[in-house]
Amino acid sequence: MRASAQGVDTLRGINSRWLRRLIILLCAIVVVVLAYAVAGFVITPRLARPRLEQALSESLGRKVTVRRVAVNPFRLTVSVEGIVIKNREDSGDFVRVERVFADAEMVSLWRRAAIVREVRIEGPRAVIIRTGKSAYNFSDLLTGQPKAPGGGPAPAFCVANIQVRNGAIEYRDQVTSAVHMIEGLNAGIPFVSHQAPCPDVFVTPMVEARLDGRPVEARGETRTVGDEQQTRFDLALRDQDIPSLFSLAPVKIGARIVSGSLDVFASVTYAQAPGRQPRIDVRGDIFLLGLGIRDRKDGPLLSLPGMKLQDLWLDPMAGKLHIDRVVIQAPAASVLLDQLGRLNALDLRPEMEASPLPAGGGSIPAGETEGGFEIEVGDIRIQEARGGFRDLSARRPFGASVTSASFSLRGLS
Repeated sequence: MRASAQGVDTLRGINSRWLRRLIILLCAIVVVVLAYAVAGFVITPRLARPRLEQALSESLGRKVTVRRVAVNPFRLTVSVEGIVIKNREDSGDFVRVERVFADAEMVSLWRRAAIVREVRIEGPRAVIIRTGKSAYNFSDLLTGQPKAPGGGPAPAFCVANIQVRNGAIEYRDQVTSAVHMIEGLNAGIPFVSHQAPCPDVFVTPMVEARLDGRPVEARGETRTVGDEQQTRFDLALRDQDIPSLFSLAPVKIGARIVSGSLDVFASVTYAQAPGRQPRIDVRGDIFLLGLGIRDRKDGPLLSLPGMKLQDLWLDPMAGKLHIDRVVIQAPAASVLLDQLGRLNALDLRPEMEASPLPAGGGSIPAGETEGGFEIEVGDIRIQEARGGFRDLSARRPFGASVTSASFSLRGLS
């Protein structure tokens, strides 16, 4: 009986020691979890907000404020609310974002790559101001920073399921006093990556918005072909006002576009494979209707009742453009040489802003003006063309005209 009692006491002692160790271990786990939760939910957001404001302000060269930062350390999510980026020259808002939400993947820790499963940008609003020729309120951001020598390769990353919700862009042209609005901007980007695998993609590629009240919409799909991820957008633009669109272009001409509408039906494919450069492929048709252009003195210059660019193929990465067929219907041109010997057709040339020469004089270094596209046109058909020419610079002004001329050209490059 004594031996049996001693055995029971020994067993109880062992169980008691193990129970105490288990309780201590559980308490330690609870303390670690609580400390991790407090650090993630409370301390990290308070420390991150001012540091984020400082880092963005120094990087962008303008004041940046953030209203709130929230972190969920267990789900690895970050929410940044009330982001405001000011203009550099005044106190106006350049960009304002209601909320940015990011969901990171745990595999980032052992794959040595930044992998983000989802990003949501809610309520972004940008105000773009054109202050002069080729000068905007964001021009300073395009200068960039010089690359440090020996910086090494770009880090691997993947950002998937990018969504933009209820965005808006306001464009103000202080040169022409024009104002344009893009409202109701919603977009979906399946992924952006560099040498890193992406998690499950559930966002389909799409863009929808209203440009000055006119709807713009593009939708597509993402698929895998071999080791290549392909994202295709189907773009349909109908009855877009050409004068309004051209006023947004950074390049201006002396002539004035007074009328015209644009229809575009195209598919845009973005393809990316590990270890290879991304590829962009654009195919579609473009239709111009009722294009009217007047010269600098408000005289008639060019009229295009109808123009079709059919079976267009563009590879911007390779610098190639191919158009299978161009059909121009009933164009009319009015060319005038005025009393000072100035040709009104020159108003169609882009107005180039003079660029300063390098310090110390000399010419522009070779290679800086090179570039452009390799353009091929299979067939050009011009139907019922009309034209007139008047020379007012001679002692005896004279004129000539062409009516109802039709011809075609093949194999232009």
